[in-house]
Amino acid sequence: MDPQFRYQLESTYEALENAGLQLSQVAGSNTSVYAGVFTHDYHDGIMRDGDNLPRSTLIGTFSAMASNRISHFFDLMGPSMSIDTGCSGALVSLHQAVLGLRAREADMSIVCGSNLLLAPDCFKIFSSLSMLSPDGKCYAFDSRANGYGRGEGVGTVILKRLR
Repeated sequence: MDPQFRYQLESTYEALENAGLQLSQVAGSNTSVYAGVFTHDYHDGIMRDGDNLPRSTLIGTFSAMASNRISHFFDLMGPSMSIDTGCSGALVSLHQAVLGLRAREADMSIVCGSNLLLAPDCFKIFSSLSMLSPDGKCYAFDSRANGYGRGEGVGTVILKRLR
């Protein structure tokens, strides 16, 4: 399984726990899942050895499974969607979750995003396009801005309509 998916599962469990929700309360509920995805380092790495692919390659590394695995594991019955809009995947996921809650497509929503730097490939591509900051720092909205610095992280939020 892609380590990003495993971290998203763990982060979802912690977010539910922090929200005071027991797994028995969530199972079978009309809860949606929106997962921001972007890089595929783990998938790309295992595909290099095409003769020895794990049997779980499809369900363990494909982007659609980021959200679907959470829905399946926690027995959630609402919409489940993985969203790849580049660096904005988690923010667009949050937007979609809010729209879904407003449209009453779900009673609760789980929004997560993750980024792990597991291989040098993206660094090479971004460097060749001069996208990365030479000093590895971001200076957003600053005259010193000269590219961006890549980082790792995993985050999950639980959303509900305000009654």
